[in-house]
Amino acid sequence: MGKKIGSIINKVREEKRKGGLIGLNEQRRNETTEKIIGVSKDLFVKRGYKKTTTRQIAEAAGILNGSLFHLFPTKEDILKGVMVSIYSDALEEAESYLSGNEDIIITMGYPAALELYAAYKDPRASELLFEAHSSWKVMNGLVDRSMDWTESRLNGFASDEEKESYRLDSILIWGCLGALISECYHGQPRGFDAALRSILKIICSLNDIPVEDADSVDAKLGDIIRNGRTVISKFDFR
Repeated sequence: MGKKIGSIINKVREEKRKGGLIGLNEQRRNETTEKIIGVSKDLFVKRGYKKTTTRQIAEAAGILNGSLFHLFPTKEDILKGVMVSIYSDALEEAESYLSGNEDIIITMGYPAALELYAAYKDPRASELLFEAHSSWKVMNGLVDRSMDWTESRLNGFASDEEKESYRLDSILIWGCLGALISECYHGQPRGFDAALRSILKIICSLNDIPVEDADSVDAKLGDIIRNGRTVISKFDFR
């Protein structure tokens, strides 16, 4: 028995050395993470973020609560994972109808336009976005994701200083966007076009672009959003 156990231990050690078991564990971890994010999206849409419990998420994912908390320590972490996943899909999809357009206002304005349009189209999306904007952890993750997308579209930043300055501008823009989402969520909307125009004027101001340019970009972005395939979470607006 001792020799058999010793043989098994040696085999495990050899697999670990080669990366076999480590790779398998990592694959299972990624698959479970994706499953949790997927079922969480469904539950947040059907029940709402506040009414969805971590126990319900674990049951829907077919895992124990301990496994859920090992990957996502808090419900807020789950929301971050869901929102980053949503934005990644939406921004990648946007490339099909933003191709070749590297305009700074379009690049910075598109994610904001996407959020505003979704919030004004469906109260469930409005709630999900309101909760996301109420969490610094979630918003920080979304700013990081939008920064990656922006950097790829603008072919990088000239320096680390420029990148940090751009990040601070992005945080300011997303803060203003959160206020507009909050207005919409609490039943005091000013309308999609007016809200988008406000954000675009802020973008122009931060980038020393004539504010008058916001009107033309507002019309262009509005058309892109309305005529494109706008997706956020399980909401699909055409």
